[in-house]
Amino acid sequence: MTSKLLSVALLVAATQSAIAKQPPENLWTTPGGELSILTTPCNGPQNTLCAVIVGVNSKDLSPWKNQLCGEPLMWGLKPGRSSGAWINGTVFDLESQKQYPLKVDFLKDAMRMTVGNGRSMTWVHASKSDVNCK
Repeated sequence: MTSKLLSVALLVAATQSAIAKQPPENLWTTPGGELSILTTPCNGPQNTLCAVIVGVNSKDLSPWKNQLCGEPLMWGLKPGRSSGAWINGTVFDLESQKQYPLKVDFLKDAMRMTVGNGRSMTWVHASKSDVNCK
C-alpha cells in the first residue's frame, strides 16, 4: 500500500513538473502600457519560450509602430529548475538596439524580466484592448 501511494505521489509530481514547464502563452504589457507582447512557444526548438510585440501604445514609439509590430522581443528561453523560471534566453533592448542574455520569472500576476546588463522590468497582464498590431 505504501509503495502504491509513493508511486502515485511521484507520478503526480512528475506530471505537475511537466505541466509547469510548458511555455506560457499570455499577453503582457509594461506597467505604463507603452508596449504589449504575447509570450508563446517558439517556432523551432521544442519547449522554448518567445515573445513578439503585439501592441505599441506610446507616443515615443508610435513613429515606429509598423516596424515594431510582430517583431520578436525575446526568444530562446528554456525552462529553469524552479517553477515559473525560464532561463538562457535573449532579449532585444529597443533603447540600446542591442541583444542581452535574459531570464524570466512568471509570478502570480506578473512577469519579471531580468536582463544580463543588470536591469529588470516587471510586466503585468495585458488585455485584448492593449493589442493594436495587425
